[in-house]
Amino acid sequence: MQLITNSIILNNTARIEMNDETQMYEAQGSSIEAGLLKFLIKQEKPVVDMMQQRDNSAIRHTFIPFSPARKMMTVAYQTNGEHSPVEVIVKGAPEVVIPLCT
Repeated sequence: MQLITNSIILNNTARIEMNDETQMYEAQGSSIEAGLLKFLIKQEKPVVDMMQQRDNSAIRHTFIPFSPARKMMTVAYQTNGEHSPVEVIVKGAPEVVIPLCT
């Protein structure tokens, strides 16, 4: 579950905003991106803290947004400093992503 959680946090363009009426954090953005964050929130993951940590300490090397032609989105991060390995995370249409896996 930790690998999935990290992948969702690192490869996500949605944002978390405080709802003034409910005083609760809510995911905002595209339905798929927000849905992935909502999934983590339902799993009681500290999404706000994890996204802040990503923004403050992870080094993003590459971001290729989703496009209908590629049918996937790609990001490359270093999460433990400049001497740690770069992690490449891809999400997208299974018929495109699965054939790329080894």
